[in-house]
Amino acid sequence: MPQLELEDILPAALKTARQFFPRASQTTPSIIRVRHAVERDVLGDAVISVWVILAENTSPALLRHAQFQPFADRVREAVRLALRPYNVDVLHHVRFLLESEEAGLVPPWAGTL
Repeated sequence: MPQLELEDILPAALKTARQFFPRASQTTPSIIRVRHAVERDVLGDAVISVWVILAENTSPALLRHAQFQPFADRVREAVRLALRPYNVDVLHHVRFLLESEEAGLVPPWAGTL
């Protein structure tokens, strides 16, 4: 799928995915925003990158693997399922950052939801 097409469908797909993200609670981190970009890997193939930005005040206990992994799995699955109707056969990465970590990045993203 050409990059232009991916850039066109990605906002709609992620908006759909976001509806299925876990809601913030005492056992689930709060998602502040979702950023995305279509990038190129070392071979020149398109790759979808998604950054899920979590609230800075997320408890360290919620970020421990045993607690965080089910949350991360649900977010990744929601993204995968939202891309399926578009027949997107492109590798996608979902990364999780705190707001302070986001501030230190050079922004490659094309959009924010």
